[in-house]
Amino acid sequence: NADSIYWLVSDAALSLGRDDVAIEYSRLLVEKCPQSRFVKDAMYRHAWLLQKQKAWGTAAEIFLKIAERFPKDAIASKALYSSGVCHSLMGRRDEGLRDWSRLLREYPDSEEAPEALYRKAMEELRKGEYRAAGVTLDERMNRFPKAGGIAELKYWRGVVYRQLGEKREAEAAFKASLAAMPPDEIAREAKLELGVLLHAAGKNDEAAKYFGQLLSSSNASKLGGERLAWMAEFQLQMKRPEEALKSAEVLIASAKDDGWRQAAYTLAG
Repeated sequence: NADSIYWLVSDAALSLGRDDVAIEYSRLLVEKCPQSRFVKDAMYRHAWLLQKQKAWGTAAEIFLKIAERFPKDAIASKALYSSGVCHSLMGRRDEGLRDWSRLLREYPDSEEAPEALYRKAMEELRKGEYRAAGVTLDERMNRFPKAGGIAELKYWRGVVYRQLGEKREAEAAFKASLAAMPPDEIAREAKLELGVLLHAAGKNDEAAKYFGQLLSSSNASKLGGERLAWMAEFQLQMKRPEEALKSAEVLIASAKDDGWRQAAYTLAG
């Protein structure tokens, strides 16, 4: 049968890394044999390969067609999730949110639901919709606690609380994030957030503890010039000259901008 031939050629091309050929034969299968048993997978492969080639607009259109045509199949939730990703990559955030919201409404227990909730929360954060982001993050943590990433989710919950001016809740969330053993990047940001919050609350000794942990970490240089300079000034004000010198030394070693390097020399002096 023609559909079997199209599918076998697409399969072979995919295994050989010939994505353009795989795309063409997947497209031909859908066009020439719309009732084929392979059509669902051919449509998904076509869209997935277009997404891989950064043809996000066309890929999103095909993903949405899959969701419309096969609403009772598990592939529908995969397609809606991928459509949201494509729209987000194109900067069409409202459409991405629409896709993920639809996925969560129609397929709330799907395999893609935890990641859809996370991406939805991140888009809400970017848009400044902090209360909505907080609700979405809570839903993700409460409904899918075993899906992983709890430390990062708690960190972002802290960011939401901070943006809303809820400082005690933010402090608790950042501490909970650190207790859950986050990746290095998240741990660095959580410690910095905690240091700033605690300093603002007058808890300077505790703030200094987190700043000290940041400086003793292997990735202290990734904090950036502005943050390192601020930490050094804080440590000087707290009469912690050795820690201030360490901040300045890290800044001198890592600064790419001559202005920050000069500031660091001034602080070190």
